[in-house]
Amino acid sequence: MLKHYASKNINKEIDFIYCAKSANEFVYRQEIDSIVDSTNFAKVTYFDSEKEGQINGEKVGKIAGGLKDKKIFMCGPKGMMDSLTTAFLAQKIHPRNIIFEDFSFK
Repeated sequence: MLKHYASKNINKEIDFIYCAKSANEFVYRQEIDSIVDSTNFAKVTYFDSEKEGQINGEKVGKIAGGLKDKKIFMCGPKGMMDSLTTAFLAQKIHPRNIIFEDFSFK
């Protein structure tokens, strides 16, 4: 999605938060950095759970400068997405603004 926005020069403010268990698990980091560097509307934050603890709604809000009136796109393990969705709903984020893609390693 980030690559698409960059290739079409779609000027949407994007806060890309990439969460992984440890720093060595950030796949495609060089490509993501290159895409972000080529835009004036996207920024990336690498969230290392080993160092920073588990990601949660409050941490996402701080990284993104608040969540009001923003669309949230998530992709990740079901447990993480369920936990974040619950947190976002508690923060009064409208369910239509929470979009997720489910995947599993089964």
